[in-house]
Amino acid sequence: MPDPLNEINVIVTIAVQDGDYVWSYAGDVTNPSTGLIALPNNNPAKITYALCPETAGQYSFCFVNLSEAHAATRQITSIKIDRTSITIHDENLPGYTGVTPFGFRLIARSRGNINAPIVSPDPEVINEPGPRPPCE
Repeated sequence: MPDPLNEINVIVTIAVQDGDYVWSYAGDVTNPSTGLIALPNNNPAKITYALCPETAGQYSFCFVNLSEAHAATRQITSIKIDRTSITIHDENLPGYTGVTPFGFRLIARSRGNINAPIVSPDPEVINEPGPRPPCE
């Protein structure tokens, strides 16, 4: 029987403060200001970032990029992007990345200006259930 799927749901808000875009996160996050996610175990994970309704009225997702600082994404099997959500599937198999954090740069754009990308800070994903068994 396959391992149960960890379903992680994160609500994203983008606001403008002092001329800068500020991203915040709610839902299954460890830190709302950074978007840090801690996977609860070694099972496969489906991570969904969804724009909150107010943000979705002004912005849309257009891309996701690997984090420059945390690009240990060997086990990412698919990424689906639509206007209001980004869904990432992670196999999360023991032994490949250990507890190495990985992350993504979420990229949105204003509905009125499709030429100006709005790049998120670096939300990280970590796995802290304890030591993983070695690869077989």
